[in-house]
Amino acid sequence: MKTREIRIPAGEHTPDPVHIRWEFPDCGAETKLSLHVGSGARVMVIEELATGSGPGSEWSHAVEVHLEEGADVEFVSEQIADASVHLTLSQRSHLGDNAKISWRNVTLGGKNVEHELTSELTGADAVSTIDWMFYAKNEEKYQLNARNIFTGRHGSGEITMKGVAEGKGHVQCNGKIEIGVGGGETDTYLTQDVLMLDKTAKVDAIPGLEIKTNDVKASHSATVSRVTEEDLFYFAARGIIEKEARRMFVEGFLGEMVGKIGSQTAREEILASVEGKYGI
Repeated sequence: MKTREIRIPAGEHTPDPVHIRWEFPDCGAETKLSLHVGSGARVMVIEELATGSGPGSEWSHAVEVHLEEGADVEFVSEQIADASVHLTLSQRSHLGDNAKISWRNVTLGGKNVEHELTSELTGADAVSTIDWMFYAKNEEKYQLNARNIFTGRHGSGEITMKGVAEGKGHVQCNGKIEIGVGGGETDTYLTQDVLMLDKTAKVDAIPGLEIKTNDVKASHSATVSRVTEEDLFYFAARGIIEKEARRMFVEGFLGEMVGKIGSQTAREEILASVEGKYGI
């Protein structure tokens, strides 16, 4: 297994994002990133998972993030695997008192993608925000699982899973909030919002709540929308061809999620990846 380890000393505020790129199969079939952020430190990490030329179809990648008291991390994970690759990803974060993490996951490809993100808030007043954007096409299959687990008091943070499917793309989108017996006064929310561009796409949006204590605020919503023939006719009547109409739907739908990323360069690169991979 190829492993990279990053340690941010206590109190350090890194002015520029830390960039990490993995390219399969050159990086090997098993890879892992370990990030440890000291007390009061602040950092933005941008991780890219891409595929190059060469044999190999099974790639397993893991990320472990440990945040000490008052640490603040924005972690952007952009995954652009080739349509022949089976990709298994595991991400896990552990938050101490007053720690904050903002996960920004971007899933843009792979024949089969099994991706699980678990964020454990063991400290008091910890915040875990998960924003997950995805786009599946051409029989790609994604199984995406996001969990916020609150075991410390007065935790907060939202899970937002938002994406597009078309051309027999199939996404199973699982979001779950778990509040343990020690997670009193937690305030959290789960949103799943999916757009299907044609009748061949399939998306299963499955929200879940597990609450083992009182005095909490926790709720969820799931919405699945479709682009209809009437929608496309509306654009056509105004001189906008179908390909351009689809581009407008996608950019309008995903733009809010991209806008949350704290790096202008990363935002531009992700938008370019959507356009380049899917030809819109």
